[in-house]
Amino acid sequence: MGLKEYFIQGAAYQRSRGLMDREFAWYRFDETSDGTDEYDALERLLGRYSKNNSASKDDLYVEVRIRPTGRKGGAPFFAEQREEHPYNKGLLSRFWIRFTLSETEEELKHYGEQFNQFIQNSSFREESLERMRQQYANQLQHIRAKNIKPEPYQLIAPTGSPEKIAESCSKQAARFLRSFGFRVAEYKNEYEVKALDCHSLYFGHEQTLMLSAVDLVFYWQGIAETREFDVEDIFYDMGYVVDNKENEYVKLLRANHLAAYIIYDDAGMPSICVLKKELKHARDLLSKHQVKLVDDYTDIDDFDRRSAGLGDNYYHNLDNMFEK
Repeated sequence: MGLKEYFIQGAAYQRSRGLMDREFAWYRFDETSDGTDEYDALERLLGRYSKNNSASKDDLYVEVRIRPTGRKGGAPFFAEQREEHPYNKGLLSRFWIRFTLSETEEELKHYGEQFNQFIQNSSFREESLERMRQQYANQLQHIRAKNIKPEPYQLIAPTGSPEKIAESCSKQAARFLRSFGFRVAEYKNEYEVKALDCHSLYFGHEQTLMLSAVDLVFYWQGIAETREFDVEDIFYDMGYVVDNKENEYVKLLRANHLAAYIIYDDAGMPSICVLKKELKHARDLLSKHQVKLVDDYTDIDDFDRRSAGLGDNYYHNLDNMFEK
């Protein structure tokens, strides 16, 4: 698989410094990096920066956005660029990418001011500067015309069957995760998600997970919460099932035209989840049929209060949890 060029924007924080403050990053990225995919490009970039700045990759937590530049092999973006000094040629490529991928006037203006500083200290050909001014003006026009907008990171649930909703939302989540440097491979009924150590707020290691479509959406919702995005969750976990009737409950909800799913925790305990916008309807329906779901199946006092018995699932999955 050949290498592609990616533009990586974001920040790196050192875990060893304690609580993260987004105002004080260890390093801020606005750089390109080659890689077979976003995951590989991010890993290569962090390797370079940790080596050049005497920081351990194991100590870094990053929040980045990664997008392909569309360029292959370091080719110039316009003919006049070929006539420039190699240093200037590199600066032109760097800011052409920054201008082209800017999504707000504020971001574009920031990069324009940076480029102007370089103009004062470097001798560019006037033909190259004119091309850069035109690219800046074109991007500004697209932004003002709202042809280009910032990524909202809001999942959108389509109308249709529960399977269609889960498939669509999981594909959106997979796209967002890839843009953050996760490697997401889609198989027939599940996704393989690979995360670098730098994707975790805490010291850990590279992680590989196999997730269902619905689980992938919950995984994304957790990432969005960590990064403090102003978005609404799509799915809501209603609680654990302790009476072995999860299939009946999902069948009941779907019979009433609700998108309902069974998900499992790491001990194999089932819970019911629904679209968040349908939560009230789902709760009313389950309450009408005297269905009892619990938030914590390890709380015996809670079970005594809310259910007639713990059920076989409780003991079976409690054993599984301790075995793990």
